[in-house]
Amino acid sequence: MFNPAYPEISFSMAVEGEQETFDPDTIAVLAVAVEGARRELRLIDCNDPAITEIAKTIIRLALQGERDPIRLRDLAIEYFRAGPIIVEARAEPERSDDER
Repeated sequence: MFNPAYPEISFSMAVEGEQETFDPDTIAVLAVAVEGARRELRLIDCNDPAITEIAKTIIRLALQGERDPIRLRDLAIEYFRAGPIIVEARAEPERSDDER
Protein backbone atom coordinates (compact mmCIF):
# COMPACT_ATOMS: atom_id res chain seq x y z
CA MET A 1 0.00 0.00 0.00
CA PHE A 2 3.00 2.33 0.29
CA ASN A 3 2.58 5.17 -2.16
CA PRO A 4 5.62 7.28 -3.00
CA ALA A 5 3.31 9.90 -4.52
CA TYR A 6 3.51 11.84 -1.25
CA PRO A 7 7.25 12.29 -0.77
CA GLU A 8 6.87 15.95 0.24
CA ILE A 9 4.96 15.03 3.39
CA SER A 10 7.25 14.17 6.26
CA PHE A 11 6.01 12.19 9.23
CA SER A 12 9.41 12.00 10.87
CA MET A 13 8.74 14.86 13.31
CA ALA A 14 8.10 14.07 16.92
CA VAL A 15 4.71 15.08 18.28
CA GLU A 16 5.13 16.57 21.73
CA GLY A 17 7.97 14.27 22.67
CA GLU A 18 6.38 11.09 21.33
CA GLN A 19 8.79 8.77 19.59
CA GLU A 20 6.91 6.44 17.30
CA THR A 21 7.84 4.72 14.09
CA PHE A 22 5.16 4.10 11.50
CA ASP A 23 5.48 1.39 8.88
CA PRO A 24 5.30 2.39 5.19
CA ASP A 25 1.65 1.34 4.86
CA THR A 26 0.65 3.51 7.82
CA ILE A 27 2.64 6.44 6.45
CA ALA A 28 0.71 6.07 3.19
CA VAL A 29 -2.57 6.16 5.15
CA LEU A 30 -1.44 9.28 7.03
CA ALA A 31 -0.41 10.95 3.77
CA VAL A 32 -3.81 10.21 2.22
CA ALA A 33 -5.53 11.69 5.29
CA VAL A 34 -3.38 14.85 5.23
CA GLU A 35 -3.90 15.29 1.50
CA GLY A 36 -7.65 14.80 1.88
CA ALA A 37 -7.83 17.37 4.67
CA ARG A 38 -5.71 19.81 2.66
CA ARG A 39 -8.06 19.51 -0.31
CA GLU A 40 -11.22 19.70 1.81
CA LEU A 41 -9.96 22.88 3.49
CA ARG A 42 -8.65 24.24 0.17
CA LEU A 43 -5.15 24.80 1.50
CA ILE A 44 -2.77 25.30 -1.40
CA ASP A 45 0.58 26.25 0.11
CA CYS A 46 2.33 23.12 1.43
CA ASN A 47 4.28 25.38 3.82
CA ASP A 48 1.08 26.68 5.41
CA PRO A 49 1.26 26.20 9.21
CA ALA A 50 -2.34 24.97 9.08
CA ILE A 51 -1.19 21.88 7.18
CA THR A 52 1.43 21.23 9.84
CA GLU A 53 -1.23 21.41 12.56
CA ILE A 54 -3.49 19.08 10.60
CA ALA A 55 -0.61 16.62 10.13
CA LYS A 56 0.19 16.73 13.84
CA THR A 57 -3.44 16.04 14.69
CA ILE A 58 -3.49 13.10 12.30
CA ILE A 59 -0.27 11.75 13.82
CA ARG A 60 -1.71 12.06 17.33
CA LEU A 61 -4.81 10.16 16.23
CA ALA A 62 -2.64 7.49 14.61
CA LEU A 63 -0.64 7.18 17.83
CA GLN A 64 -3.96 6.37 19.51
CA GLY A 65 -4.50 3.58 17.00
CA GLU A 66 -6.72 5.13 14.31
CA ARG A 67 -5.82 3.89 10.82
CA ASP A 68 -8.88 4.74 8.73
CA PRO A 69 -7.77 7.57 6.39
CA ILE A 70 -11.30 8.97 6.05
CA ARG A 71 -11.82 9.05 9.80
CA LEU A 72 -8.35 10.57 10.31
CA ARG A 73 -9.14 13.25 7.74
CA ASP A 74 -12.57 14.04 9.14
CA LEU A 75 -11.40 14.21 12.75
CA ALA A 76 -8.45 16.43 11.83
CA ILE A 77 -10.77 18.80 9.96
CA GLU A 78 -13.17 18.83 12.89
CA TYR A 79 -10.37 19.72 15.34
CA PHE A 80 -8.98 22.33 12.93
CA ARG A 81 -12.34 24.05 12.49
CA ALA A 82 -12.98 24.03 16.24
CA GLY A 83 -9.84 26.07 16.76
CA PRO A 84 -7.64 26.05 19.81
CA ILE A 85 -9.34 25.12 23.02
CA ILE A 86 -8.28 27.38 25.86
CA VAL A 87 -8.76 26.06 29.34
CA GLU A 88 -8.61 28.70 32.00
CA ALA A 89 -7.26 27.76 35.39
CA ARG A 90 -9.77 28.53 38.09
CA ALA A 91 -8.82 29.17 41.65
CA GLU A 92 -10.17 26.57 44.00
CA PRO A 93 -12.63 27.94 46.54
CA GLU A 94 -11.33 28.42 50.03
CA ARG A 95 -11.95 25.36 52.19
CA SER A 96 -12.95 25.58 55.78
CA ASP A 97 -10.89 23.76 58.40
CA ASP A 98 -13.62 21.08 58.54
CA GLU A 99 -13.17 20.23 54.82
CA ARG A 100 -9.37 19.89 54.98
